[in-house]
Amino acid sequence: MLKPKLQWFGKIKSDTAYEGTNDFFAGTYDGKDPLSVSIQLWNNRWGKEDCEDLKNFYITMSFKDFEDNALLEYCHVTVNGSEVIYPEIANKIATLPIPNSIVIKGTKNDGTAEKNKSNYLQLDFVFQAPEVHLKENDLKTIVFNIIEE
Repeated sequence: MLKPKLQWFGKIKSDTAYEGTNDFFAGTYDGKDPLSVSIQLWNNRWGKEDCEDLKNFYITMSFKDFEDNALLEYCHVTVNGSEVIYPEIANKIATLPIPNSIVIKGTKNDGTAEKNKSNYLQLDFVFQAPEVHLKENDLKTIVFNIIEE
């Protein structure tokens, strides 16, 4: 069977639809309101044949610029709209431990979120650092990686 076919889709609050991309501009953090991005991690979206499920995995986060990684402690993620996960930070890399009960199915599908909830994982990423004073453009690129165990 084919390996999982993973794709990222993201949107900010004001957007109505998810955009398929590996690069997403979330805006400028102003210190008043949290910076948040809704992300869907799909397996085999619009697939015509089944592929392997994605299970027993975790996600790492790190800032592209190493010096920004001190800000990881101000990040958290809500998984599937319910479980808030605070990253475990070690060596300037944050790990989001995804519960082993979560499996992203690889079954063929029509790509609609409403009909295929088992084919994607919903992540709502939030950055808020109220006591940290950041200048414009201080917060740079954050990178998410999927690590299969």
